[in-house]
Amino acid sequence: MGQIEQRTRLARLLIAPPAIVYEELKSYSADVQASPYTAASEELEASLAARNDPLIDLAIASFGASHKTIGELYRKGKSPPVDGADGQYRQGLRLAVLANETIDSKGFLSRFPENTIGEAELAFVMTSSDWIEAETLILNPTIADDVLLALYRGDKFCEGMDEDRRRQLVSMSGRNERLHTRNDDEHGPDMGHYYLHKAIFAMLGTVPTSDKWLWSLSYLLKQLAPDQVSNEESIDAVLERWILDENGEEEKPSDRDKYTDTGLSERAEFRCLIAALYGKSYGKKEVVIHGTADADDIARRCAYYGNAKLDAKAITEGHEKDGEAFVFAAMTNDDVLMNKQQRKIFEEECLNGSHLHRYQRRCEQLHKRWKWFDPRPTAEWMVDEDTETHESKIEQQLRNLSDRMKVVEKAATLLPWLIGALAVAVMWRG
Repeated sequence: MGQIEQRTRLARLLIAPPAIVYEELKSYSADVQASPYTAASEELEASLAARNDPLIDLAIASFGASHKTIGELYRKGKSPPVDGADGQYRQGLRLAVLANETIDSKGFLSRFPENTIGEAELAFVMTSSDWIEAETLILNPTIADDVLLALYRGDKFCEGMDEDRRRQLVSMSGRNERLHTRNDDEHGPDMGHYYLHKAIFAMLGTVPTSDKWLWSLSYLLKQLAPDQVSNEESIDAVLERWILDENGEEEKPSDRDKYTDTGLSERAEFRCLIAALYGKSYGKKEVVIHGTADADDIARRCAYYGNAKLDAKAITEGHEKDGEAFVFAAMTNDDVLMNKQQRKIFEEECLNGSHLHRYQRRCEQLHKRWKWFDPRPTAEWMVDEDTETHESKIEQQLRNLSDRMKVVEKAATLLPWLIGALAVAVMWRG
């Protein structure tokens, strides 16, 4: 945007109704994200904040790019409310800041939100704030890598955090797009992404091996793209560690086992997931697969299914031997899905409806990296299923977006009542 356009935008927004300013700042956010070094305007945001209008403040908090101005708005959101409605508005203002994706739109260079709300407040949000505030922040794809690293390592901003809170945030972080976006460029690899995935694997060797941690980590690992996880020289210690629970006891039969994707026990399935994701490493001269098709430990067989080059015969034999566990592991194998012949056999002979949602997500992950890969199913039986689930997925995405903005929108709907109350107060004093 040129200098003249920037000046006329400022002039227009200084006299525009608050609702118009709110909509205009959405476009401003898109401009900043496209050209973060030229489109951002400290003057525009500071001038609009000076209007001291609740809806405009909410718009700047949501779509602005100025660390200073948005930090001041966050602190305004922290000030004591005058009543319940005002308290809801102030939390909405804080949530808008924590959900802001404009301030540091390039996540791998981000220092957000520490550069906006400060280190002490960041630690408070992570450890002690209302859950919705911590959740909103942890889902923000422009969050600083340091925040996610602190969560995975349990230090810095997350030191002393309640274990259940940390565990739930770790699980929730699997939905953060940062984990699925590697920003390699001409200057080199995305080292932030590399360290995040190293920290995720390291958690498998440090957190308690309780059922609750197993459930949370299982959810996290199922969100990850296999081609983006860390390259580990050995998975022996981690696989051995998760045989027993936190008390050193073996897993007991449970009614929950019948609801797993594989038909195995929860702990056995989790070990298979670890093996399928991390069961391949790259040596100086060769690729090492940390399992074989005839290993006694099913997790080791899953390491093979998820990472070895499987031809049609290997797919058929693996499925005959391990059934749903084979499908579960082979779904992480890019070679199986990206080879037309192998993919057709996998879809027609191995896959079934219980794995469909995860399979579609895997195909979308591959399409994101390789645009030529067609994520649509090839097997006839899957076509109708795909149409139905595609429609439900759109609905789910809309619901997720609606949920994230619900509190902010609720705050916005309260503005006329707040303004009316202020007017009455002024008239009463007069």
